[in-house]
Amino acid sequence: MSQLSWPTTASSYVIEAKIGKGAFATVYRAKCSEMDDQLCAIKVLDLDGSSTSSFVGELMQNNSY
Repeated sequence: MSQLSWPTTASSYVIEAKIGKGAFATVYRAKCSEMDDQLCAIKVLDLDGSSTSSFVGELMQNNSY
């Protein structure tokens, strides 16, 4: 079985909902537009403890849930 190569750009994903949050990460349900809108989960680690991320900011600019 071949391994899927997921896109690494925020513009390839549409956030549908926040599905979980812990002490060091938040998990979002999303669709990947480059993979025929396949559902996926995006886990964003909060490494600096600030609960902000430029990647999440970019994702959220064009998404609302």
